[in-house]
Amino acid sequence: MTTLLLVRHGESMANKNHMFIGQTDSPLSELGIAQAERNAEYIVNNYDVHRVYASDLKRAFATGKAIADRLGLEVIPEKDLREIHVGIWEMTSFKENYNNGVQFFLDWESNLGRVVCPEGESIEYLQKRASEALIRIAEENEGKTVVVAVHATLIRAVQCLFEGKTLDQMNEVPWVPNASITTLGYENGRMYVISGGRSDHLGDLERDAIPKDELLEMKK
Repeated sequence: MTTLLLVRHGESMANKNHMFIGQTDSPLSELGIAQAERNAEYIVNNYDVHRVYASDLKRAFATGKAIADRLGLEVIPEKDLREIHVGIWEMTSFKENYNNGVQFFLDWESNLGRVVCPEGESIEYLQKRASEALIRIAEENEGKTVVVAVHATLIRAVQCLFEGKTLDQMNEVPWVPNASITTLGYENGRMYVISGGRSDHLGDLERDAIPKDELLEMKK
C-alpha cells in the first residue's frame, strides 16, 4: 500500500484576515508557521516519509518545507495541487460578501460541489486535476509514504471523490483545519480515505476549520 499524507497548510495571512483566496499567494501567518513546525515534528516522529510534494503556492510550499527540512529532503512543487482559482472573488472579504448577499458565496456554503467560480475554475475541474495528480504521485511512489502539502477546498474535493460521493454530496464532507492531516491509501489502482482532517497533534495551536463565532460575526 502507498500512503499519502495530505497536509493542509498552516494559517495564512489571508486566513487570519478572513479573506477569500484561491491561487493568490498569501504567506503563512505567525501562527501558521508555528502550526507548520508542530505538524512537521509530529509527522517526522510518527511516519517514515520518503518524499514531500506541495502545491507551489507559498502557504502550502512552506508547510511542506518544514517537514522536508527535518528529513533532509527537497520539496517537489506541483502546480496541479494549487487551490481552486476563484476568479473575480480572489482576495475579497468574507464578511463583505456575506453582507452583500452575493449568490456565489451562498452557493459556496450550501452547494459547494456545483460551484463554478466566475473567471476561475469549477469544483469539478479542481477535483479532476487534483485527483489525477495524487494518483500519479501514488503510482510513482509505490509502497512508500509521502507527504503532500495542499489546500482546504482541494482536500474536500478529493476526499469527496475517494469516498465515493458525488459532487452533490460534497457538503457532507467537512472542512479540515489548518495543518491537519488527511490520510489516503492507494493499492490495486484504487485510492481511498483512511482518516480525514486529524489535528489533535497541534495541541494549543489547533483552531477550528471555520471558527463558529467568527462566521456568525461575518454574517451580521
